[in-house]
Amino acid sequence: MFAGQETVLQWAPRECISVSPALSRSHGHEPLRFQKRIRLQHARSMLVAHPGDVAGVGHRVGYDSPSQFNREYRRLFGASPGKDAHGIRTNTALSHAGPLP
Repeated sequence: MFAGQETVLQWAPRECISVSPALSRSHGHEPLRFQKRIRLQHARSMLVAHPGDVAGVGHRVGYDSPSQFNREYRRLFGASPGKDAHGIRTNTALSHAGPLP
């Protein structure tokens, strides 16, 4: 759905379909904001699974600029990509460790 693939937002106008009102009603976001949120959520999952590859993950979800990726990620999740993913991995590991003796 990301690099090199056509999105609903690209083909809908050719087919005379407006996705804006439907997306705004169903998800509470405008189409481009919705698409950005989906990309960043996908990046978050990838970063948890593949730590240390922040620029590569950003590029794979459609960001040519690492600084733009970092800025938008921080805006959505409240932390830099690396710090956020580390926190998620740490919390997940602690929750799977079970109760203390």
